[in-house]
Amino acid sequence: MKNIPTPWPSPQTLKILIERSSGYFVYAATVIKFVDDKYFWPYQQLDIIIQSLPLDLESPFAALDQLYIQILKGVPTRHLCVLSDILSAVAHFQSHFTLGDLEELLGLEPGNAELILRPLHSVLQIPEAMWAQIEVHHASFLDFLKDETRSSCFYVGSEEHKILTSTGTS
Repeated sequence: MKNIPTPWPSPQTLKILIERSSGYFVYAATVIKFVDDKYFWPYQQLDIIIQSLPLDLESPFAALDQLYIQILKGVPTRHLCVLSDILSAVAHFQSHFTLGDLEELLGLEPGNAELILRPLHSVLQIPEAMWAQIEVHHASFLDFLKDETRSSCFYVGSEEHKILTSTGTS
């Protein structure tokens, strides 16, 4: 950060973030966690947020939904099918899964669940201990995942929806 011009973030960037938060603390808290990713430069993470525009300006959750979509897009494409299964398990059986449980349930190699979920630290509490449970930082993320109009291709639906789509019976 020593090569980043100060003040950082700029007053214009702060104004954009304040406007997008629409008074929702969860937006600001999630942005901070996203920017504070130890695997990326903070200024690049913030640029991702600033450059993304809400898809549906009519929705009161447009900025938050776009933030969640940007975070989920951080998972490499090759892992999206497994990510869908992981998110479904987390969304429908909250606070009941550990990384080890998910790997066993989904037939993943040890360490794969943590690798797949790494980009989601701003929305999920990913434990370092294999026996500790995965937790969602804020209920609005679960609401987002369970609402197809908001989450689009990241929609996890109900348990029945997931069963029907996984068996090809839609």
